[in-house]
Amino acid sequence: MTLTLRDGSTSFRNTYFVKEDGRWLHQFGAQEYALFASAMATASASSSGSASASASASPSASSVPPLPADGDYNCSDFDTQEEAQALYEQDTSDPYGLDGPPGDSYTGKPGVACEELP
Repeated sequence: MTLTLRDGSTSFRNTYFVKEDGRWLHQFGAQEYALFASAMATASASSSGSASASASASPSASSVPPLPADGDYNCSDFDTQEEAQALYEQDTSDPYGLDGPPGDSYTGKPGVACEELP
């Protein structure tokens, strides 16, 4: 998706949908969590009266935790392999290394994030 802001600048981000119980639901990615967090902080800081910003999605077993403060996910950030896999599926170039280290020494299953998690 390409976002065009009021000042004319643009940015690109991915957005994801999942099908649950026959319905399509929006699944927030790490960029969207960060976007909403910054919007809420901006609304709070610039408000002289009352303002609120909120975002919600239907609970899902494959929900992804918010991006850690250091900006890098590790397998320890997830409770289950399914959660880690959901993030991996959003970008299979695996920028966080959830599918294990690259190279010939890797003995895990390609395409499976954080195999050691339950």
